Amino acid sequence: MKEPIELYEELAPFFQSVDSTFEIELSGGVYLRFANSGKRGETKWFNLGLSEILTTLQDIEHHLSAFSIANNYEEKTWRDLGSLHFSDAAARSFITVQTKPVFTILSKIIHWSNNRPVSSYSDNHIDLSQPSLSRAIDIVKAMVTNLAPGAVAKKQASTPLISPPQPSKFATSDFRENFSIAISQVNFVNAGH
Repeated sequence: MKEPIELYEELAPFFQSVDSTFEIELSGGVYLRFANSGKRGETKWFNLGLSEILTTLQDIEHHLSAFSIANNYEEKTWRDLGSLHFSDAAARSFITVQTKPVFTILSKIIHWSNNRPVSSYSDNHIDLSQPSLSRAIDIVKAMVTNLAPGAVAKKQASTPLISPPQPSKFATSDFRENFSIAISQVNFVNAGH
């Protein structure tokens, strides 16, 4: 398996390249920002964490006999199964009001985790075979464990990208002079007030 950060970096391009009515973006590190179809007006956006996705995939695995009839999207079936079997409160809430977007998130994660061709993805089908589900769980678990804020912070601390400023290096007068120069270059526009 690839390093969790490599997996994470491959996930966003997959979401962008797949032909889908429902957009998904990586947002805020371990969060997925997803949209509904916008068929009933404006498109609305929601957030769901990878940890909630992991819990949901595990719930499906634990209740696979119930979910095995739901390989193809059917709104009532997925709402009922999700409200009955999803243990995460956010996922359970979303599946009852944003059923198709949540279904497509799960389907895309499983599809991507199993290295399926982008061209074979469908918003109306999900692979709930035990091997595919297990692989998706393993990959999402690796990302959640290693990309959690604490793990990311620890990794960043060991390899700083930006050196912190040295307060003793700059005098207050230097700051004032630099600030005065910068502020003088700003073009203020009258907003008509």
